Amino acid sequence: MQLNLTTDYALRCMLYLADKKGLSTSLEIGRAVGLERMFVQKILRSLREAKLVCSENGGYGGYKLAKEPEDIVLMEILIPFEKTIKINRCLEKDGYCGRRGVGNCSLHEFYKKVQGLLDEFFLNTTLRDVLEQKFRFYPEQTH
Repeated sequence: MQLNLTTDYALRCMLYLADKKGLSTSLEIGRAVGLERMFVQKILRSLREAKLVCSENGGYGGYKLAKEPEDIVLMEILIPFEKTIKINRCLEKDGYCGRRGVGNCSLHEFYKKVQGLLDEFFLNTTLRDVLEQKFRFYPEQTH
């Protein structure tokens, strides 16, 4: 799985807003993350539709997070921008597999396990965690 560039920029915009108090203009956000204002506005529109940011109009308007950084998990940011977050086609809802009838596929179970770890990470890591670099890549192992 590789996140598309728009998703990467959306994450960067959200991190910028999470680290900033008050409202930020699209121009300010664009300068901070290295994007043109129009592209930032497009990203922010999608984030607003996903109820992750809110905006205020006017001379002193701008954008801010709709929730606290500790209440926004990474998965919420990925979903509006990614067609899929599955690591293999066989894990999609339609269950398509080009290997059907070829025999037992041990890779399917492996992919499911890896996908589960990835989903768990994105569902349990918040913007605050990323800002503070407090996240675990591996689940705790019990012996």
